[in-house]
Amino acid sequence: MFKSRVENYLRKIIAAPIIIILLLSGAMEAEAAAPPQFSPGEYVTFGRYWQASAETMEPIVWRVLAADESELFLLSDKILFFAPFDDVPSAYSFQQSGFEAGYGGEYSGRWRDSTIRAYLNGIDTSDPVLYPHIGKDYTGNSFKADAFTEEEWGLVKETTLVDEETKAETKDRGFLLGILEVLHFFPEQSDRWVLMTVFSKNQLPLASEEYYRSAYMRGYGPWFTGTCANPHLAAVIEASGWFQGTGGWVEESYGIRPALKLDWDAANGSALVKATNPPDPVPLFEEIVFSPGYNNFARGDTFTHDLVDLVDPPVRSRIMNGSTMVPVRYFCETVLQGTVAYEAETQKITAWVKGHEFVMHLNSPIMTIDGAEAELRQPPIVDEGYALAPLRAFESAVTSITWLPKTQQVSIIP
Repeated sequence: MFKSRVENYLRKIIAAPIIIILLLSGAMEAEAAAPPQFSPGEYVTFGRYWQASAETMEPIVWRVLAADESELFLLSDKILFFAPFDDVPSAYSFQQSGFEAGYGGEYSGRWRDSTIRAYLNGIDTSDPVLYPHIGKDYTGNSFKADAFTEEEWGLVKETTLVDEETKAETKDRGFLLGILEVLHFFPEQSDRWVLMTVFSKNQLPLASEEYYRSAYMRGYGPWFTGTCANPHLAAVIEASGWFQGTGGWVEESYGIRPALKLDWDAANGSALVKATNPPDPVPLFEEIVFSPGYNNFARGDTFTHDLVDLVDPPVRSRIMNGSTMVPVRYFCETVLQGTVAYEAETQKITAWVKGHEFVMHLNSPIMTIDGAEAELRQPPIVDEGYALAPLRAFESAVTSITWLPKTQQVSIIP
């Protein structure tokens, strides 16, 4: 009897650690298998794309829009690239442009017919029967092929998209947010401000004041899948966060922020990593505007017209030989918060602004920027005892300088 009690006792002693080990092992396996708990507003990395340059790909940062036990709804945190909504023309007649059918037109503003849909998803649209409008194979040259491995793309769920006007349905893995989705996830105007990657900035269509200004202020307004009355147009969000009233011509390039839904169960957390660093904050919306020939420098938000007048310059700016001339000391010190020194004997002007050094001489077209020689279209001059120099001589010290022909103003983004 005593022997049986001892044996039972030993069995319990030996079994206990085994049970503990098994329990711990199971807990560790469960912990490893459980997907990370992501919440709306958090950020994850998934896939890779060009961002800082066109030479190296980096992990894409996505904003979590919605999350449940089956899927994650993601939107790229930044504009990743610029592209037309649709860039393949076909025979066009406005009266027969497909208002009822929803397709057709010289360029198509319909999601199903768009080249951006084909590019995001790597669709072979060369079949003239299925895709008479496009006729191009995007399987090897696409966002899908560039940004994801086959394994990663397999984690992306198909999403059914419905054209609100034509009721046509498509099933896509990569897509653009619709107008109602934008209003739901980004109800405030300021919520819709977005930054661009360096790679996408280098794709800016410089020929248009509208693009140039909106891009440099807050990035391009991304395309959305919401429809417009004219199939030649697609919905656009402007840099200010407002919806563009008429939409944009679909053959022109705007910013692209892909959206997708990940299969939570299939991913099981293996392909998802929480962003270790928070994304770049969207800076305050600010610009400096003035009209050459007037003493009216102002700083603030031109979209809300919340502008604060700066101290008047001592001499008016003007345009000479196609160059906007500004008073050097006023512009560098009062407007850009830099420092200026002048040597009367050599007529040398040196300005230090935001880590840059600008050296020029009166009446000389040659200057140096951080030691590198540059040539000015119009040499610096003296007027009423004040030195004036071309505004664009200081372009490297600001984000952008843009001429706005509609208002005859100059816009400067610090």
